[in-house]
Amino acid sequence: MSKQKKYEMVRELSGRLFNIRALRDIPEHDVRKGDWGGRIQNEENLSQDGTGWVMEEAMVTGEAQIIDGLVTGRSHVKDYAIVHSGTIIDSEIGGASVIKGESSITKSKIFHSCANNVSAQYAQLYSVHITDRGRIFNSIISAVEGLEIKQTIDIKNSQIRLEDGVISSIGNIENVKINVKNFTVNVSFKLEHIRGSILSNLWIKSQGNMEKRTEWIGKKEEPILIEGKHLLSLDSNINGGVTLRGNLRLINSNISENAQVDMYGTLVNCHISEWASIKLSQKVSREMSGLVLNGDSIVND
Repeated sequence: MSKQKKYEMVRELSGRLFNIRALRDIPEHDVRKGDWGGRIQNEENLSQDGTGWVMEEAMVTGEAQIIDGLVTGRSHVKDYAIVHSGTIIDSEIGGASVIKGESSITKSKIFHSCANNVSAQYAQLYSVHITDRGRIFNSIISAVEGLEIKQTIDIKNSQIRLEDGVISSIGNIENVKINVKNFTVNVSFKLEHIRGSILSNLWIKSQGNMEKRTEWIGKKEEPILIEGKHLLSLDSNINGGVTLRGNLRLINSNISENAQVDMYGTLVNCHISEWASIKLSQKVSREMSGLVLNGDSIVND
């Protein structure tokens, strides 16, 4: 006895696409038998097995496949994209993209990318691969409202343009241009060869673990430059060609090897050594306490 199909296809008037209609309930997406769905180009676009579904305004074309995911709103999944799981809302997924895990993609454009357990809103991701270990190479990451990365992540040779970004996993950022309004790193991280403009807030917090501190590592030929209105670096090592400018809060951190800090704000329980330079603004309030100075370090007040 053949297995009951999940949906039937009814050719639309144009003759190019088919509307789908459920032949059984799909409780995972609140779909009832007889409900109309969106449009597909052929049966390969939507698996007859699993829980995958395309809602009424959405469309799947080309060789794209929906396995267990939900495509809703005015979304278009096309080319060779595969949605194994997760939710696609008012988004365009194309190229050889793969979406899986508990990903939620809203009002975004994703091409030639792999996203696993990623929450993205108003994002443009090109050639971004966030796998189980989370690797983003040679990419443009652009998001108007927000991008949240939960996997252990490596970002290299890329550009990040965000309103709000959150990284909640251990990882590395190397040779990356960052232009963001708010950027939060909640765990230990290593930052190398970064040039960034932080329009509002940059939070670097490594949970006080002395063995897993955030590392800022700059070189003369490939320096780190971060300018921002509000920057918090907690439990960090700031070494080499690193320049930090703006309203800073540096707490429980080591500053060494020609690192330069041009700041107003708070400098607490920091170890400054090996030609590191701290320049404090005279025009605004600041707080210094618990400092340890070794070698040829400089504090200009």
